[in-house]
Amino acid sequence: MQNLDAATAPLIFALAPESVTPNVSSNGRFAAPRQDFIRELALDILTHSSRDEVTGELVSGQQAPIGVSPPDEDGQRGMKYGYRRFLAIELINAAGDEGKNADEAAKASQAAILAELQRLEISPESLDDGSFTFPVLACESKSNDPLSDLDVNVSENGARDPMSDMDWSTVCAHYRAKDLTASQIAERLGRFRPTRNEKP
Repeated sequence: MQNLDAATAPLIFALAPESVTPNVSSNGRFAAPRQDFIRELALDILTHSSRDEVTGELVSGQQAPIGVSPPDEDGQRGMKYGYRRFLAIELINAAGDEGKNADEAAKASQAAILAELQRLEISPESLDDGSFTFPVLACESKSNDPLSDLDVNVSENGARDPMSDMDWSTVCAHYRAKDLTASQIAERLGRFRPTRNEKP
């Protein structure tokens, strides 16, 4: 029988979003994420968040961590995957404010975000002046292999939201930039790419 005591899982920890540096060149998506998706994700994180009944500390509702590199000498970490989750946390820390160009949907979303923040006893003022920061949950990847990082990014993206043909083209371009041949790329992506029988 397998020894389950020997099994391990990545350590998940909380980070201030400003200590994470997104690397757009390793993101497998072609287009910028839809803002309505980011709003929905921010609200989902907030509605699943709570306060610990004993300590009163915030318990984040972020369901899956982002992937980050070990910190550099300045304490900054590069992001390996989880861009949309990261943007949702940034929107929470902006108290849902999308600026001057906010449309009616954005204003409704901000009202909902503000209501959730109030439930969690987080004031917009504390977010604005930096006295409180809604954390991003992360796990560290110590891999120095950019191909491995791309593989994880593709796997994450495909599991969470179907990738478009342009997303796949973007991923292929990232692999080509790492000097992989077309057949090597096809071998790596074969397990992720939908078959002709599946809807795109």
